[in-house]
Amino acid sequence: MHVKINALQVLLLLFVFQRESKAIRCYQCNSKKDKDCTINSVDIKYLKPCLASQPFCRKAVYIYYFMNSRDYTIIRECAKFGNANKECYRGRYPRDSYQLVCECKSTGCNRSTTFSSETFTILYILCQFIVFLVRNPT
Repeated sequence: MHVKINALQVLLLLFVFQRESKAIRCYQCNSKKDKDCTINSVDIKYLKPCLASQPFCRKAVYIYYFMNSRDYTIIRECAKFGNANKECYRGRYPRDSYQLVCECKSTGCNRSTTFSSETFTILYILCQFIVFLVRNPT
């Protein structure tokens, strides 16, 4: 028995059995290592493809209570899971730091957060007040 396959049939088979390969691209950097990864801006060189199993982009801002400095850490990364209820939410470790985590589902969406620099200033002052209360118990 002789089977004749034409190019259209081959293309149709390839289309049917093709794997999903729509990986998004997220900014991926850490402000502790990468100088041009700041709270409000990030260099385009950090926009990199994510694994197909990581359909979310994440930006996290960490302010550590125990550090006596004005530093904060920004981490931008790909993420496997996102919060279904909120785009931005408070992180999981409230005892040692304040974390604002924002997750989104489109290419490059973790470039900046939805809050303004004025909001961040108020957040920073609030964290300093908490640090003062923790260090000076009454």
